[in-house]
Amino acid sequence: MAEQLSPTGRRALVWAVGELTNQDKDKEAATGEARALLSFFMGRTGLDFLLSLDRVLTKDCDKAFQEGVARRRAGEPMQYILGSEFFLEREFLTRPGVLIPRRDTEVLVRAALERLPEEEAALPDSAEKLKVTEEKLKAAAEERKASKPAWARGRKALPEGNQSEGNQSEEKESEEKESEEKETQGTESPQEGPGDPRPRRVLELGVGSGAVIGSLAAIRQGFTGVAVDLAPEALALAAENFRRLGVAQRIELRQGSWYEPVADGEGFDLILSNPPYITTGEMAELPEEVLAEPRLALWGGEDGLDCYRLIVPGAWPRLTAGGWLLVEIGWLQGPAVAELFRRQGFSGVTILTDGGGRDRVVLGQKR
Repeated sequence: MAEQLSPTGRRALVWAVGELTNQDKDKEAATGEARALLSFFMGRTGLDFLLSLDRVLTKDCDKAFQEGVARRRAGEPMQYILGSEFFLEREFLTRPGVLIPRRDTEVLVRAALERLPEEEAALPDSAEKLKVTEEKLKAAAEERKASKPAWARGRKALPEGNQSEGNQSEEKESEEKESEEKETQGTESPQEGPGDPRPRRVLELGVGSGAVIGSLAAIRQGFTGVAVDLAPEALALAAENFRRLGVAQRIELRQGSWYEPVADGEGFDLILSNPPYITTGEMAELPEEVLAEPRLALWGGEDGLDCYRLIVPGAWPRLTAGGWLLVEIGWLQGPAVAELFRRQGFSGVTILTDGGGRDRVVLGQKR
């Protein structure tokens, strides 16, 4: 391979595009991935990268680039090779063995933000610095969209219908911030008001890379959290991401399966989770790069509901009065998961949809 690869960046790109183009990836997508990989290994971006393409690659860069292309050709996700992914405009480190953050999960975070208090006057300086306005979010999103490589725009994340990226129009993409709420039959959503409880302790089950509770903590200062995961590699990565965000002192990491390290009566105001929910049938149809992620974080049993059967009843004795439970779901699982919530006694059971109009989150309140 090394003999076929010219030491200039431009020739290296031509070689890489040929290596990455196949029946599942057209030349445009392959070009986007090749450019992203070469930019990463050269350590250059934007105009600096373009002006460097006719320079001779260093021996180390040449070797690293070839290895990166080989990993991608073998089906390894770009996020593992590049080592990071953006989630709600923040960069999170990614690593093999830990689930990659996905845009669909932003629906879960936005729903949680609506049920967390704004920063209080007791923290004026920090609150001002961390306040995220709609204008800033929109500007950041536009900037990210303009610079986003082709491989990221078309990334497959979940089985067909389980992800809203890649096949949605720009109009639907812009609507994703304001998810449509659908009340499930037979329930009424509780009205919020001045007397409603304000969450102060948050529990995340299955923290993974830490993108969910880490994003919450970066935007909201008024809570402390507990994050649980069975995988030690996930806990280590989450800890690193929390340090990068400056929220490590507010989030306690615990190892264990679901509620195993969380005692009844600990008193959380909000519990949330993005558990494994892929069915056995869907697992057989997943693309190669998704199967490169940990099976433990994907497979949810024969019908995809195994984890919800543990999470929903386990939340009840650990939530405070007025506390909320929020879970991400597969696009066909809304009614079934909502029924689990109702049977447990949750009020205002609601299904939220993503930007593609697919069921994405179920939530309910303990009254």
